[in-house]
Amino acid sequence: MNLFILVIFTYLVPVNSPIYNEIKSAKSTGLIEVDLSCLPIDTRSIKILRKPRNETEKNFIKRLKSQTALSFGIQEDRGDASINIEKKNFFWSVNLTTKSSGRMRHWKGNLEGEFSRAGINLFTKNTQVIIGRDFIRWGVGEEHFPILSGETPSFDMIYFNWTGRKYINFAFFTSVLEPVFEDSVAYNRYISGHKIKFSNSKFSLYFTESVLYGGEDRQIEPYYLNPFMIYYATQWNNNYDDNVLWDIELCYNLKTLDKVYGGLFIDDFQYDKTDYESPKLAFLGGFRKGFGASYLSFEYAMSYDWVYNHRIFWNRYIHYDKVIGDNNGPDFDMISLKYVSMTRIGHYTIKLFTRKKGDNSPWFKYHKGEKINKYFLTGVVEKRTGMDISNYIQTKNMGLDFSMGIYYAKNFENTLNLNAIRGWIRLNLAILFNVR
Repeated sequence: MNLFILVIFTYLVPVNSPIYNEIKSAKSTGLIEVDLSCLPIDTRSIKILRKPRNETEKNFIKRLKSQTALSFGIQEDRGDASINIEKKNFFWSVNLTTKSSGRMRHWKGNLEGEFSRAGINLFTKNTQVIIGRDFIRWGVGEEHFPILSGETPSFDMIYFNWTGRKYINFAFFTSVLEPVFEDSVAYNRYISGHKIKFSNSKFSLYFTESVLYGGEDRQIEPYYLNPFMIYYATQWNNNYDDNVLWDIELCYNLKTLDKVYGGLFIDDFQYDKTDYESPKLAFLGGFRKGFGASYLSFEYAMSYDWVYNHRIFWNRYIHYDKVIGDNNGPDFDMISLKYVSMTRIGHYTIKLFTRKKGDNSPWFKYHKGEKINKYFLTGVVEKRTGMDISNYIQTKNMGLDFSMGIYYAKNFENTLNLNAIRGWIRLNLAILFNVR
């Protein structure tokens, strides 16, 4: 008997693709089935459950086909250009911008550029492997992803996702992060994470663990490359103070609602009660309801003030000065209501939100053992209320993404008695063409 493995090369949908709103809407209406708790997804993992009932659904299925995009965009304070290729076993994106990011060197003409995505994607019926540079987003939320948001610069990584059993899914990744410096000394940094999902027709339970570790001359630890070991127990046995984070999420499908979900995020669980730390927790809850070619979502999220911080500065949960978890950082709570409606050539979105943000951040020096009297919304609290609107249109050869937002803030940027109204606008035009 001959034994062989068939590897099918196919397409990735980037984490920041606007078509995810349509994928959620199509899932809410029962057209498709796909697990959106681990992004990016491969289009071959999307199961079409029934025939499209109208032109809107037919056109959505067509838009799932991978295309090369040469895109140009403008925002209120910068211009952007990018080339994106999603073709079978290969993905590649290069971005140019006129706004300084603070982490890249300038090219001529006041431009900055980088390869934001580049690598290979191997896909079979039950397994996906990515080797290269890409973004990751893990979580069941609509707006908030406490452990991996996909909002930081991309990771150079090895990524594995397995869906080989009906009731169990498993994912793993590992990456080398940028070093940090103090007094001309470089401190190496690394991150690994794994995620397991247990599910049936009604419930889905997710447990995710990640670890960020490093140090002067410290190298990659082999035990953090083993996806079947619990990182917390491993770092305890090795007597390291690495930054281990847990995220536990639960989804329940109802007849009246597509899903009701909640989550508990724990940053550095304290097994030894004498080793006191401020509680570093975050919570998430919400629901999504589909109707017609649309869906409505409601979500609440909050985070304690020292979440993502660490007493050892190189173990802070950041990547190129951006929080790897929720892009709101620590010390906030937020309520959002979002409506998404598919059209024959795209979709539009309306979102209302209100957010309170304390003045703590992962860059504040954390004193381990110091008792904290207040864990939430500390210092001068900014209160922000606003609305975002977006419209995405895609034809055979063109994509147009327009979005804008406005908000009113009290104690703007945590400055007492400073009130402000701010807005933004973004326009992105993409030229689409197939690469044979």
